Amino acid sequence: MRALAEKIAATLPAHSTFSLDVKNISSLTTSDATGIRQALRSELNRRGFRPASMPSAGTKIEVTLSERVAGYAWVARWREKDDEQVAIVAASKILGAGNDKTQHSLSLESKLVWQQPAKLLDFVLLADANDSHTLVTLEPDRLIFHSSADSPQSSSTAVAIPHRKPLARDVRGTINLGGRTQVADSQCTGDFEKAGGIICTPSNDMGSSPTEQRIRIPGHEDSESALLTEGCGGRPITLESGTGDWTQTDSIQGYVMSGAQGPASGTPIEFEGPVLAIHSEEKGNVARVIVRNLKTNNYEAYIVTAACDH
Repeated sequence: MRALAEKIAATLPAHSTFSLDVKNISSLTTSDATGIRQALRSELNRRGFRPASMPSAGTKIEVTLSERVAGYAWVARWREKDDEQVAIVAASKILGAGNDKTQHSLSLESKLVWQQPAKLLDFVLLADANDSHTLVTLEPDRLIFHSSADSPQSSSTAVAIPHRKPLARDVRGTINLGGRTQVADSQCTGDFEKAGGIICTPSNDMGSSPTEQRIRIPGHEDSESALLTEGCGGRPITLESGTGDWTQTDSIQGYVMSGAQGPASGTPIEFEGPVLAIHSEEKGNVARVIVRNLKTNNYEAYIVTAACDH
């Protein structure tokens, strides 16, 4: 899914809108095709593109799911600057697709890696050749590079993030090591291996905001969610927070998707406050989670890992 999204994203204007239509002429079930559509839409969202408010607005992307002897072929067509664009990717057979009723469940684990009183939007752990870790935390107005992820007393270097206008109370931000790290109207680019390689400036696109890859679970439309990278047996995994407000404790539930909704998988993990953000990692069934602990009033950073069970 990432490969197809990358090919589409390479030709679209930054932060543009799109509509997505998927036609299934393969042996995939309707539920599987729906899941693929949602996953592709989520991948485009994660790259900063937004679904159009009306089907007639934005770039119209048509995807056909076809089948070959060795697997599937997914063909996307859209127009950019009056030129037709075509992207084709090959996909292996999705385990559990069609009439195979293979069921998957998840076990979730959480690990607290950082906590602080200041507002926290995102974080990453960077490992060096000696397997020591540098923690990078993202706040609304600065990126902070901590020399050790194991101690709040570690030395740190901060990179200021300037903004053209006051930030909203519910400001969001996400760290993208392979691209632009963005907070509201500002973005940071450069080499994250060292703080001195980062440059943060206000963006020219005042209306842009970072988005996460999501598959919406009915009843969880206002919850935090993230689509994980690997999935279970070819089926997407999504993590969803609860539906309470920011004054309540919260939980994260894993779902192995089959169409619009998969069964709840395993036992949810509980937190001492609301889940404010879930960011998927580039590799593995891993997510970065931000929680506001209602007992300590600290912002907490967790690594949540999903393991597939059959």
